[in-house]
Amino acid sequence: MPELVTCQPQGLEALRRLRAAGWRIGIVTNGMTDNQHGKIHRAGFSTLVDAWCISDEVGIRKPEPAIFGIIAQRCGASVSHGGWMTGDDPILDIAGGRSVGLSTIWLQNKSTSWPENQPKPDMTVSTVAAAVELILQTTNEGSGVVPADESEK
Repeated sequence: MPELVTCQPQGLEALRRLRAAGWRIGIVTNGMTDNQHGKIHRAGFSTLVDAWCISDEVGIRKPEPAIFGIIAQRCGASVSHGGWMTGDDPILDIAGGRSVGLSTIWLQNKSTSWPENQPKPDMTVSTVAAAVELILQTTNEGSGVVPADESEK
């Protein structure tokens, strides 16, 4: 329900910093258009992201590769140039992002463990702010992807 959605101030500030560093930010979400629009606006994301792609609008759901191409295009980019997929679902977000060659960050819920039959994400964190820090850090270092075990340091 959109009226129940909130975002931690640290997460919103992290997205501002990511944009200030020159990153384009997109949201890919499965769900009904009106509900997802409400969530995007209520959380404060509508002014912090470049674009969003809602499965109901485009007729494609995560983890289908085409939806990731659509959001990249809406952000003025291409998945062939790389990028990051950050999300909380091992299949829809992480496997979906990996399927198009994106680096991945899993936002781990404390009660969720990684499915044994899935390739590991590149990194694991517990907050959006931590994910942004890792993206900015790897960009500044020019090293690409930080191994998952390094993300806890």
